[in-house]
Amino acid sequence: MGKTISQKNSEVVLKQQLTELQKLRDTLPLDQIKAAEDRVLAQSLDILEGLMDFSVLGYDDKGQVDENSIPFEWRLLTDHERARKMRLARFGALPSADIPHGAKLAHATAMGIIKARAHEKSGAKTLNLEVSTFPALAPLEPEKETIDAEFAVIDVE
Repeated sequence: MGKTISQKNSEVVLKQQLTELQKLRDTLPLDQIKAAEDRVLAQSLDILEGLMDFSVLGYDDKGQVDENSIPFEWRLLTDHERARKMRLARFGALPSADIPHGAKLAHATAMGIIKARAHEKSGAKTLNLEVSTFPALAPLEPEKETIDAEFAVIDVE
């Protein structure tokens, strides 16, 4: 039994897609893309982890961070790293409308990569299609009784 036109068309499209993928694979190796994706994910998760430390900070009556509430492990860090952790923890305590764009970007990036990886691992999806074909209509022929009239043609600019 011969192939239908839709099967032939889908084979042609598939061959074109494979050719395009091969070209992309040759220009930038997949392991480089995965390595860059891993670095971006690690950086995003690091920021999110810092935001989630909002509960370890205590505040005094003036709304300032109480130095006695800082975890002991943070005191062992360098001044720069401790300030970074405190800044991220403070951002995590803000209302969602006031959170800096970088924190929102880190969240969106991490979620996007995680969803894409989950989609990759879920395997190929089966798509069921039903193709309907309709015969082409025969061209209409003018009836013999129609009037053959000429109309004025006007050029419009």
